[in-house]
Amino acid sequence: MERAERIAKAWLRFTSDQWLNHFSGSALSDPAKQVLNKLNAARKNSETKQAWDFINHLQRLSETVEEREAAEILLGCGLAAAYMDNFREALKYFMDASRKYAHFKHHRAVAQWMEGCMHWLLPHKEVDAISVWQSSRKMFESLRDHNKHEADPYRWYEARCTEMFNALHQATQEYKIPPLPEGAGEWANETDAEETSPPNDNPMPRGHAPGNPIDSYIWLQSISVYDHISAGKFDTSGILEKPIGQMELDRVLVEGIPHRIYSLTESRRVNLTAAMQEYYVLKVNGNSMNQAKPVPILPNDYVLMRRQLTAEDGNIVAVEIIREDALATLKRYYIRGDERILMPESDDPQWQEKILMKEDFCICGIALAVLKKVEY
Repeated sequence: MERAERIAKAWLRFTSDQWLNHFSGSALSDPAKQVLNKLNAARKNSETKQAWDFINHLQRLSETVEEREAAEILLGCGLAAAYMDNFREALKYFMDASRKYAHFKHHRAVAQWMEGCMHWLLPHKEVDAISVWQSSRKMFESLRDHNKHEADPYRWYEARCTEMFNALHQATQEYKIPPLPEGAGEWANETDAEETSPPNDNPMPRGHAPGNPIDSYIWLQSISVYDHISAGKFDTSGILEKPIGQMELDRVLVEGIPHRIYSLTESRRVNLTAAMQEYYVLKVNGNSMNQAKPVPILPNDYVLMRRQLTAEDGNIVAVEIIREDALATLKRYYIRGDERILMPESDDPQWQEKILMKEDFCICGIALAVLKKVEY
């Protein structure tokens, strides 16, 4: 599979799973779900003709139901078409879904982002891809501003707007589809068997990344690397061209001591120069995360944090209690219905109980990596 196709399909998985029904349940009725499941099964079994028969059946079904269910059915058809590499048909379904979502701004923005993913895979459609993504971002910005007095929705939309801005910035710089946001690598590594799932009603938590410390090295990307410059006579230079890469570090000095960097997510790189992103490092005091996966977080380790006010289910977060003597802690973050839960991951008996987040709790960053002293 070509890189652009792999990235586009990862964006489809990510947005349909994490964005589409974030604030509402699925609109699909049981009959629609059953047919979508049959479509997905046929696709996974490479029964292409039968899969297209199910798509045709679903398209007819979409003409008999209310608009929001019809739009979600069409998105399911578009996803299946995309995974069967028929990008033009997928684009048509996503565009039809976007029109059906005319009165549902959140869902329409997601459908347009998915529409843009297909534009990236068609010849000479880069401008269309950027244009429809811009429209999608503006809708989310409008929803963010509309929810400025509602903390959780505002923070969620603010985080998505930042992700969209960064994706668009990279897309316009390089004129190609950008990778998923930092921390969303697990959606880029899904197997084909998982690709054809319909939009998720209540997605199960993804949890944390598997693996062990020796497989979890991470690289920090910092200074841009350019192609060439002459050290003899004046000659052409790559300084004004697009960078060919970035300088990457796999260890750093902290208080004069070498530390190796281990990933706490499935992302293996952190771009420290990414627009609109701010990073900081915290020294760990305490053992409530000494059994964290994929890497234990121990006293005197350091954690690399990305400053943000929202988090996804399963992230490790820094949370502060807002008051004069501000208190903070590092814990795993879970979303369970209306509850926001902080969980220690420790073998210490005093750190076994969950903590329910209250109104004066504030997320102030998510952990991307742990820095451990190099042992010689």
